[in-house]
Amino acid sequence: MYIQGFIAFTGGLSFLFAIGEIITREKSYQSYIQALLFLLGGIFQTHTVLVGTDAILLFPHLYLIHLPLAAFLGALLKRYFSSIWREDKGFEKINFWELAPSAIIILLLLPYYASNADEKRLLFEKFPVQGIPLLIKLSIVIVQLPIFYSIYYVFKQIFRYVRWEMIQSSAHLRLVFLVLFISGVSGIIGFITISYNSRYGLDIVSSIFGVLIIWVYFMRQRNPELMHEVKRIVQDAKKYQTTQLSSVNLDEIGNGLKHLMEEEKIYREDELNLSELASRISLSPHQLSEYLNLHLGKNFFQFVNFYRIKEAKTLCAEKKEKTILSIAYEVGFPSKSTFYDAFRRETGMSPTEYRKKIKS
Repeated sequence: MYIQGFIAFTGGLSFLFAIGEIITREKSYQSYIQALLFLLGGIFQTHTVLVGTDAILLFPHLYLIHLPLAAFLGALLKRYFSSIWREDKGFEKINFWELAPSAIIILLLLPYYASNADEKRLLFEKFPVQGIPLLIKLSIVIVQLPIFYSIYYVFKQIFRYVRWEMIQSSAHLRLVFLVLFISGVSGIIGFITISYNSRYGLDIVSSIFGVLIIWVYFMRQRNPELMHEVKRIVQDAKKYQTTQLSSVNLDEIGNGLKHLMEEEKIYREDELNLSELASRISLSPHQLSEYLNLHLGKNFFQFVNFYRIKEAKTLCAEKKEKTILSIAYEVGFPSKSTFYDAFRRETGMSPTEYRKKIKS
């Protein structure tokens, strides 16, 4: 009962998120895709609750109605994540192969969809004894295949532009990969459970999906620009497909930057810029920019501000007599406002809030 309540709750959240994406002021191609994804998620969760509580017997014509819709989920995932590396912001046309899985499922289940309510109820009640019919099993497999393909396609495309070191250093990319990984795991669980005719497989998959919905919500609240940041990283990586670092020693660059930042602390210079930092390690600005983006997953300002905020956190904790403004100037920020913005992006709180947390 608790599981069904949780699934019902996350289904309601999905519908609310879908409405939110539709009524948002700044509509975009991505927001429409997100709305459809949340809408499908809400339908899937609602169907699971109806099945798990046997309420589907009151609405037999809704049983399995989600399968043709879910077969389009893979195409939506592929379109949603492809916006990361696509420069064209227009709508992609729906092709035949994206609609084919839904059409095949409708054809396979047409006899069931055409049956009357009593026949549907009887078939549902026989499942615990006779197991899941072959045509329904096959339909569920067809639903899963586009999802697995979309996950493979997204991984392949991201790795086409982004190196593994960059993924390790970018929390934004790791979150995207984790979402895709969890989606793949839920699909595998679905395969396993239908193989054993388990009725609880739907509850397990929906529970995982429910956790994913809540997690995505909190993730977006914490970082509303998550997908824009991932897109920026991938687009920057695309610019550096023709590398200018082939003639330099990457370890020497890393060691040189570490020495300048940790030993000489040049980030304290408020007028430090990309050209100045590049000249100190005998690189061109383009080479340094490529190194920071591809190998560290940061642009110049993110890289410098990381060290500034790191020292600022130490000063907030250890030098309680210093004001927030004096700390901002000491670590290299030119103004209080830029310090506050950078500190909040790095820590999720303001310097004042951080200092209060340290005291408590």
